[in-house]
Amino acid sequence: MRLFTREDLQKLSQSSGGYHVSIYLPTHSAGIEAEQNPIRFKNLIRIAEDELEAEGVRTPDIKSILDPAYQLLSNHFFWKHQRKGFALFIAPQGYDYFRTTHAFRELSVVTHRFHLKPLLPLLSREEQFYILAISPEQVRLLQCNRDHVEEIEVEGMPKCLAEVLGEKDVENHMHHHYVGSGGKGDQTSVQHGGGDFNEQEKEGLRKYFRLIDQHINKTLKDLRDPLMVATVEANFSLYKEINTYPQLFDSLISGNPDHSNVQELLEKGFPLIRPLFKKERSEAEERYHQLKGTGKTSSQIEELVTASCHGQIDTLFVAREVEQWGVVDKSQGKVMLHDHFEPGDEDLLGYASIQTLIHKGNVYSVKPEFMPDQSNIAGILRY
Repeated sequence: MRLFTREDLQKLSQSSGGYHVSIYLPTHSAGIEAEQNPIRFKNLIRIAEDELEAEGVRTPDIKSILDPAYQLLSNHFFWKHQRKGFALFIAPQGYDYFRTTHAFRELSVVTHRFHLKPLLPLLSREEQFYILAISPEQVRLLQCNRDHVEEIEVEGMPKCLAEVLGEKDVENHMHHHYVGSGGKGDQTSVQHGGGDFNEQEKEGLRKYFRLIDQHINKTLKDLRDPLMVATVEANFSLYKEINTYPQLFDSLISGNPDHSNVQELLEKGFPLIRPLFKKERSEAEERYHQLKGTGKTSSQIEELVTASCHGQIDTLFVAREVEQWGVVDKSQGKVMLHDHFEPGDEDLLGYASIQTLIHKGNVYSVKPEFMPDQSNIAGILRY
């Protein structure tokens, strides 16, 4: 599964001109509910057809615009390989889609830019993290949140220690140690006692971990989500020496990860990392209230939309599943709000969030009843 990144968000946000179709769908990977995936998708295509027709687009042109959607609809194999969410974006320049671990609400929007706000949980400071499960036998990268876990295929990353050192070296240097393969528990061979590795063994593991670290950084890029390691204590000590990913979590899921499936690893990992998410969110909210009245905060959407364009927002809070339609006129430096959707509108809450993420700010997607100042948007300004 290809991860959705800030680069993807920036690319989608820069697309404009002509009709842009955004379709979001909650999907299922198995069972009777999975059979409903293409049916619900077809209903959302019909909504897009109606919206284009209301814009005065001729029927042949509607068929041409929505051709990528029709092609996916007829691909039965495609619908058998879904996750929790599916997002499709069609523009005059082409189309793209993402299968995600986040379940979207059903939505079909036709405007002159993509409607991107539903994607925010994939990049905002939600309860999302990664688990890196390491043993000599296998390496797994898992994308996780509170409710779901998905194994991510990392192209080029070593699959096991033998792939890096060769079978003979692994047998010669590693068989006297328990380093996360075989057996039960965390016990270490008595050959060297106390779980200590000799220098030759350490260098082999460092080489293994260094390659893993390189591919982790390449895959996660600037997502800035915490990375938790599942392995034995001795491995983790060495991995921390090698690690260059800035968001490595201090605690580990201790033990041989090969004994646990992905769901079991999630159940072990989330209780350990949840306090971090609560602390980050609480500190951000507390900072907002401390700075209130100093000119460093705002809950005015016009001000925050403008500030987001200039990279002025450090932290943004936006209400979930709420839209504020309007227009951003960059040439005039004006933001116009509309009570209802009008042709050419875009969701300004989503716009401000996207600009904040592009400029490396933090975004929290919050239930409306928990928003600071009971507003649909609130932010801490950098200057």
